[in-house]
Amino acid sequence: MDGARICQAAYQDFIQNDQTYLESERFVKAKRYWQEKYSQVPKPLLKRRYAEGKTIPSQRSTLCLKRAFYNQLIEFYKENKVSTFHVILGALYCYFVRACNREDFAIGLPTLNRSRAAFKQTVGMFVGVNPAWFRFGTDLNFVKRVQSISKELQRDYRHQRFPIGEINRQTQCH
Repeated sequence: MDGARICQAAYQDFIQNDQTYLESERFVKAKRYWQEKYSQVPKPLLKRRYAEGKTIPSQRSTLCLKRAFYNQLIEFYKENKVSTFHVILGALYCYFVRACNREDFAIGLPTLNRSRAAFKQTVGMFVGVNPAWFRFGTDLNFVKRVQSISKELQRDYRHQRFPIGEINRQTQCH
């Protein structure tokens, strides 16, 4: 069998697998989870400053950490049983909650949507987006906040296969 047929078979398997999921109890549970989580919809964090169709200026910044500080971060992650990603989200939460005078932080997180080993070997993009909404207010210290983010993401990731478009339809997010 040539490469094109193998790839086509893998895509057909993915489509069949996806259809099976859409008809499963797991899909129904995920739908319920997202409907409950987004029974209220977060207010937009940022306001659009540019008209649709206009080019948005961008720039890039690089942050270089000194090795000693980086080593301290590694120890912090290990001590508190969190990851680098959780700490970054914690820092973003702190920044946006204070800068925007809010009690919550919502962000879309990309996820790999390859549930089987065979799909991991298939060429192409199998990506989803998880809507993460953290509502911890400002009372938690940083360690508790990062640990809470970790726990919230664990709950969300159990339902990460649920399509973002379906979450939008179910919760009226447009």
